[in-house]
Amino acid sequence: MADYDQFKVGAVSFPVPASPVLPAKTVLDPALATALDYFRAVLNLHLGAYWDALVAQIGLSDLAGKLVAEAVTYDPALYLQEAQYRFPLLALYRVRGDIRDKTVAWYRLKTEWKLLYALPTLTAAQMLSMAPFQWAVLRVLNDRTQQGYDPSYQDGALVVGDGGIASIAPDSYQFGHLVNPRTDLVFPTLEMTFQVEEREQLNPGLLVFERLDGEVDVANGTPAEELPVAEFQEDLT
Repeated sequence: MADYDQFKVGAVSFPVPASPVLPAKTVLDPALATALDYFRAVLNLHLGAYWDALVAQIGLSDLAGKLVAEAVTYDPALYLQEAQYRFPLLALYRVRGDIRDKTVAWYRLKTEWKLLYALPTLTAAQMLSMAPFQWAVLRVLNDRTQQGYDPSYQDGALVVGDGGIASIAPDSYQFGHLVNPRTDLVFPTLEMTFQVEEREQLNPGLLVFERLDGEVDVANGTPAEELPVAEFQEDLT
């Protein structure tokens, strides 16, 4: 059927038209792109001022205004030898998942996302101040994800709905390091995981059910004697 030559999952409709101006993550993975932008914004909103004062105090004043110097949607550990990242680095990417049927008609893609917040290389004295800051980053990201919005971000828009996400929940966290195997540089890192669901949406090619018309008839037993007693029309648009 021609109506089914299109489909929609999350916030993406297929076939995808040519969009040479927009980045691929915005067109093909708006859920991840929206969440990454939201996380970056709330970190700056709730910790930006403290970050600027902290880095000035511990001799890293060149990092003022750079609580998140770069953000990517893939695992940066695989490219530390090739890419020159700017730190602190925020990464959010998909790890694994499964496909679940919720009803006869609709399915959901459940995915584990991983977030990394990697600091630049630090001295032991600098890490004394940065370790509590990592804990603060975790608390901001957890709370703003649980809340689903921040009043100061896009006028309080619901981030989950905007990105086509059916549900998102923080799952686990740990503190560790990214290590550049070529230079042995160590980057202190917060790692978080999220459980995310995206749902198959209404087929964008289906015709819209706009109006319902009907008639109520009565009869004495034969169709020829049916008499209309009521008519109705309901506009559903």
